[in-house]
Amino acid sequence: MIQNAVAAVEVFRNPREHARETFAESVDVTLLVEQARAALGTDLDVARACLDQISNVLTMQPTRVSNVISGANPKGNLGMAAKGGLAPWQIRRICRYIDEHLTDAISLRTLSEAGQLSSGHLCRAFKISMGVTPLAYVQQRRIERAQAMMLGTEESLSQIASACGLSDQSHLTRLFRQHVGQTPLAWRRSKQRGG
Repeated sequence: MIQNAVAAVEVFRNPREHARETFAESVDVTLLVEQARAALGTDLDVARACLDQISNVLTMQPTRVSNVISGANPKGNLGMAAKGGLAPWQIRRICRYIDEHLTDAISLRTLSEAGQLSSGHLCRAFKISMGVTPLAYVQQRRIERAQAMMLGTEESLSQIASACGLSDQSHLTRLFRQHVGQTPLAWRRSKQRGG
């Protein structure tokens, strides 16, 4: 089953090379696919966690994914920044900064410095390019990291919260419920049982 899912993601990655690279760099799909493939022979839970994250990416931005797969672009500028949005290099730099600093406090100021633009412009352009605000994206990445850690480690929820840059377990629980629809403990137990 997991091998079929990785193969399906591979199909997603190949149709339009330039568009795929632009999209994959902005949401780390390539990295997740490689992690899933590497984990197939050793740790199926880690492979499942990677595939869950890929699924989250694909369901959160279906229009953008559809455009990448078909090679279409409603603006007619495939691989280019959407009008009013961030340039591809800015998306890569800001997303990389977020992923590298998830355990730290991330402010709009530091993100705007990473993208070399003002805080106000960052908020508008990021939402145009990514479909969510920078704060929502940071929260989403923290929840995704927490999910991967819940499946890939035996650490307590309070340790996971700290490793994801959240103040405590209740903060993790509150954000997790908003994003996933259930508590981290219930989600972890359902995934461990194979549900």
